[in-house]
Amino acid sequence: MQNPTVRPTPKFTLTSPASASPIDAEGFIYTVQPAELWLRVFRHLLNPDGYAVVSYYERYGGFFELALKAIHAAGKAITGLPALEAAKFLFDAKWNSIPHTRSFESWLMDVLENPFVRYRYFIDAAALCHDADTTGFDVHAAWPSYRDTLDVYWHKKILSGDEKLRRTVQHLHRSRLSFLGGQKLYLAGDAETVDLISSSLEQLVRDVDALIDDPLGNSLTAVISNLASLRETIQASDIIADDVTAVEAFTDTLTSLFQIFSAIARQDAGGLAALTQSNPAFINTWGLPAHFLVLRKRFDVSQEVS
Repeated sequence: MQNPTVRPTPKFTLTSPASASPIDAEGFIYTVQPAELWLRVFRHLLNPDGYAVVSYYERYGGFFELALKAIHAAGKAITGLPALEAAKFLFDAKWNSIPHTRSFESWLMDVLENPFVRYRYFIDAAALCHDADTTGFDVHAAWPSYRDTLDVYWHKKILSGDEKLRRTVQHLHRSRLSFLGGQKLYLAGDAETVDLISSSLEQLVRDVDALIDDPLGNSLTAVISNLASLRETIQASDIIADDVTAVEAFTDTLTSLFQIFSAIARQDAGGLAALTQSNPAFINTWGLPAHFLVLRKRFDVSQEVS
């Protein structure tokens, strides 16, 4: 995705204190952890067949925002600049590359200095779908799509709830790279390769998050190594994309991050700023941090009769 996500104003709307349909919880609900807490509240408040609309930070879609925070933290540590000056030193060109409706200072607070933009608050889409199913919800709709739109079967066939969930989770597992890159990069290879890439993405997200607290710490070497390894793995993998240039563009982005974190390891402030202010692959990539999900409360006959 070429434009950063526009985050809605935080809100939590209920039509009545006893029951509701719908519930609209956007812009903050992901900060309440674990997600089962608010899912149970939704279940209690919603009418049968009622809907809940939520937005949240997806774990892999939020990778680039974590990377920006880690780079910003390193920039502050290396240059000694305060937060705003360090952000402009590093990200002026990136910010000015897109049309925006908020100020640079607002973006600094919304993302780079926001304590809730962290791995521990990010939610894996597949895990959220599993938790929703356990709590008594069906996934009605999502952006990006959580249903495999390439799935084909007889129109009169009725899939069980467990089978629907299995297919959704499998699809989301193969979509992690798409979420991270903010474009169609669907993992179409065998299950072993998909698991390898997924594990690599999980570790990369964790290690980059660790750099936010310790930008020159032990995780830096792991991040650099994992970026190089992931780039090679993706180049050799079966990926469904709009065209071959999409995969090439994403590997260029991984290369840019490899170079940026390598400059951080050298504590080369000038080299770091030269990369962040001029590398087109870095400047044009924002990921897909915010996901939108519509849940429908399943009708429970036994509960309603009682």
